[in-house]
Amino acid sequence: MKKQIILFSFLCIHYFLFAQPNAWINEIHYDNSGSDVNEMLEVVLENPGAYTLGDFTLTLYNGNGGTSYESVTLDQFTAGDNINAFYIYSLYISGIQNGSPDGISLDYQGTLIQFLSYEGSFVAADGPANGETSTDIGVAETGSTEASESLQLGGNGTTYADFTWNAPATATPGSFNNGQSIGGISLPTILTAPATLAGFTYQTGSGPSASQPFTISGTNLTGDITITPPAAYEISTDDLSFQSSNLVLTEIGGLVAPTQMFVRLIAGLPVSPYNQDVILSSPGATNKTVSCNGGVIPVMPQLVINEIHADPDATNGDANNDGVVDSSDDEFIEIVNNDTYPVNLSGYTLSDGIGVKHFFWGITLYPNEAIVIFGGGNPTGFLTYAFTASSGSLGLNNSGDDVILRDPSSYLVDWYTYGPEGGNDQSLTRDPDLTGPFVQHTIATGSGSSLFSPGKYVDGTQFTLPAPAVPVHWLYSILLFLIFGLTIFLRYRR
Repeated sequence: MKKQIILFSFLCIHYFLFAQPNAWINEIHYDNSGSDVNEMLEVVLENPGAYTLGDFTLTLYNGNGGTSYESVTLDQFTAGDNINAFYIYSLYISGIQNGSPDGISLDYQGTLIQFLSYEGSFVAADGPANGETSTDIGVAETGSTEASESLQLGGNGTTYADFTWNAPATATPGSFNNGQSIGGISLPTILTAPATLAGFTYQTGSGPSASQPFTISGTNLTGDITITPPAAYEISTDDLSFQSSNLVLTEIGGLVAPTQMFVRLIAGLPVSPYNQDVILSSPGATNKTVSCNGGVIPVMPQLVINEIHADPDATNGDANNDGVVDSSDDEFIEIVNNDTYPVNLSGYTLSDGIGVKHFFWGITLYPNEAIVIFGGGNPTGFLTYAFTASSGSLGLNNSGDDVILRDPSSYLVDWYTYGPEGGNDQSLTRDPDLTGPFVQHTIATGSGSSLFSPGKYVDGTQFTLPAPAVPVHWLYSILLFLIFGLTIFLRYRR
């Protein structure tokens, strides 16, 4: 009897130490129309408290050759819904390859649990699935799949074998999938996409902002879905009639079909950022949110980025007029005040796509006056303001870059993004000046085929020149010195 008890105990210990975890890949998004976004993996794990999440690894495989190209551990994932000890974990991963075929493996402490692929099967050449043939899930995404969709398991059960992969449907990262019941219980589930909307903005005294759409649906519901807008936003079902009060989507047979909603920043708000959440709720379901990021900005002065020179010509590129052609020093950005009042530039910044390149200080730019910031060197002979970048360079990329002007509070004043057209041994300039689109300088109206025109209109005429400094006669200096000295003398005599 003792031997039987010992053997039974050993078998129990062996089971708990070495039993395969009940875990599976539950959802995948890897391809969509346009640039791939929201690429994502989701895993279901039963009794996660019995394991170390970092011991689970997902490895991404390239089906062309079977080699792995990235791996992540489950402790990097975000925990979502759970029921009856089944927990859902999701992770957005940029760069999941688009198949024909490619695959993903899931292992625990190096022991393979799953090796799945999409758009075909292949044999792994390394990693935890080395030598194994992948199992094709049988469904795929294409270049016409929506960015808000994914491939996901559906059905009822408690193990991977109980479920079936389905064609693209509204993504459910961190939530039970469309038509999925795990552990014999179907949780009420609200689905929304996207989870974040940004760019709600307008200048003070105007508004509302432009609206943006998001989609709501629900499965296994026991009640309606209530949409609650935050204080600074309003919502609509038709993008015409907006309201700041709750909206309700009616549940029918436990379902709310995918419904498009619209949200916008309300009019008349004071200058401030407004980052708030629309809340979606239904009885028994986990609340979901749509994060809305935006703000009201001050009225910006009409400071115009009028000319950008990223690629000085190797022979005729002496834009700063210092007698030396330099591919970095002769880069420049020209800014013109196209407003009706003077603007103090102190605290303004000029940036490229990486960071701040110039910090302005001590200059007030009057209407139609220009200021030119060069990459370096010694700007010579300019009647307008001409300076070198305070950072030591502009570093504008010939193949494309951003040029961004911000005020002292970091509000956007003007910006321009150029592409490879900026790398043709000449500047880009507005045609016509101040109001037109950017074109290469040699083809701008009135350029006479010149390569650049810093501090001038494209035809070579001057912008309004800064007023000359008022000269201080040496006699005034002596008089001020005597008055100051007399004041000190009289004070000490007392």
